[in-house]
Amino acid sequence: MVVTAADTPEGSFAITGDGYAPRGEITPAGDLSALARAAALCNDAALHDRNGIWTVEGDPMEGALLAFAGKTAPGKAAHRLDAIPFDSRHRFMAVLTDLAEGRFIHVKGAPERVLRMCGDIDHDQWHGRAEAMARRGLRPGICRTANL
Repeated sequence: MVVTAADTPEGSFAITGDGYAPRGEITPAGDLSALARAAALCNDAALHDRNGIWTVEGDPMEGALLAFAGKTAPGKAAHRLDAIPFDSRHRFMAVLTDLAEGRFIHVKGAPERVLRMCGDIDHDQWHGRAEAMARRGLRPGICRTANL
């Protein structure tokens, strides 16, 4: 499983790379650091480089998100204060982290679930973007960060 595309308020991006290796390119060039931070911090998996072969410990989807984050931005030290683990009933995961810039909540999950938590966006536009990704054979998900 590999992250090959990302949609943000700034536009759509293609992501290259193989497997779980945190190497690849993002086109067009853009700042995906906020998305990468949410993908990395709202995550319970770990990536391991074993003699040049990258493997995931944990959920393959979370491993793909960690590889994406590694391609995008260097990790920032964060202390996880609390978490709501992913559960198929509520279809999202959330973590509360303490970063140098303050405390943040990071959420990832099914678009139809996470979008309901967002009050400051055009829900129809984002549902349409997620549906367009699904029609291309991609597995859309939403990551969101809020500063407390």
